[in-house]
Amino acid sequence: MKYVTSCFVLVIVGACSGSGGGTPAPIASAEIDSTGGAVDVQQGNLSGAAIQVPANAVAATTSFTIAAGSNVNAGAGTTNVGPAVRFGPAVTAFQSAINVTIPYSPGQAGTSDVMVVQRDDVTGGLTFHNAPAVNAGSGLVTVSTTRFSTFQAFIGPAAATFNMSGFWIVSTSNQFSTPTGNEDENGTAWVEVTQTGTSVTIDVQDDADDPESLLMGTVDGATYSVTGGADTIVFTLTDADNGTGTLRATEDGIMTGADLTLTRQQSATFDIGGSWSVTVSNSASTPPGNENENETVPFTFTQVGTTWTLTNDGETHTGFLSGARYFIAFNETSDAFNEVEVLVELTFTDANNGTGTLVSIEEFPDESIIRRTADLTVTRTP
Repeated sequence: MKYVTSCFVLVIVGACSGSGGGTPAPIASAEIDSTGGAVDVQQGNLSGAAIQVPANAVAATTSFTIAAGSNVNAGAGTTNVGPAVRFGPAVTAFQSAINVTIPYSPGQAGTSDVMVVQRDDVTGGLTFHNAPAVNAGSGLVTVSTTRFSTFQAFIGPAAATFNMSGFWIVSTSNQFSTPTGNEDENGTAWVEVTQTGTSVTIDVQDDADDPESLLMGTVDGATYSVTGGADTIVFTLTDADNGTGTLRATEDGIMTGADLTLTRQQSATFDIGGSWSVTVSNSASTPPGNENENETVPFTFTQVGTTWTLTNDGETHTGFLSGARYFIAFNETSDAFNEVEVLVELTFTDANNGTGTLVSIEEFPDESIIRRTADLTVTRTP
């Protein structure tokens, strides 16, 4: 035998008492036995929510309920397009699959594919139903399940407008921190981007051994949202080769941020292979008094496509370029204890001349830091 009752949203408090312990009060309920049956909601924001129980899905009479649930967190890049619906009983594993239907908003979903995300209300685990039966005319979506919990309709990120796989130069500006005084100076980083559909991975090349140099995220049209370590980065591409964005991070109670400019690595404007003289000037350091003296030193540059190397005093380091802009970052150990991170950026005005900047950050065992900066002038040796 089966007996169906329906308690509407407007009379939840008076007609359907909650079961306590944080379980939401049912809006509709039914006692359904092994012959099968159905229960649905006929009004309110859950109107259309329903359970269709086939024969032999349960061995004995079971109380089936439909209630309002708490919103599901389906992850970055997703947007819910309908209310969360909690179906009961929540723990029972049924003997065969049961269809559940939930409402969604076709207007919010637009032309995006609708998926249903099922949250286990005991463990918090998520199940993604990526091919539900969608009825856009009635604003309902149906999936099959052998276990009940909370269900909600979502759309994922929009199809990517651009594929930014490749190498990019990222420049920072307008940097700030709270409390003030902790922000880094404007800088440049070189990153490798891998994009597959609406998923993106960004590998910051300044320190390939640092796990926090890897950021992962999603693409929604031309907007990318990526996170890694303490960093959250959101940027939008204006075309296939350029974009702008913002970086935010909170670590050890300090919030930092900056504006970003992204430029895809371009074919080389000049071939700089050969011997060069590099003049260091306007040197400074923090704390003051530690800067190197001005000097001119010989370097050898080698260039193959968009990769270049610099060699000095027997050491060779590999960098990357975008047009006339050359960027390199490497770590070197100055003695048994101190590690120095070096960043060099050069821009060439022609095949024989260029200018740039040098930044070195030396870390000591007592966690003190000396930061040195200098302007560079590079001239091809005749």
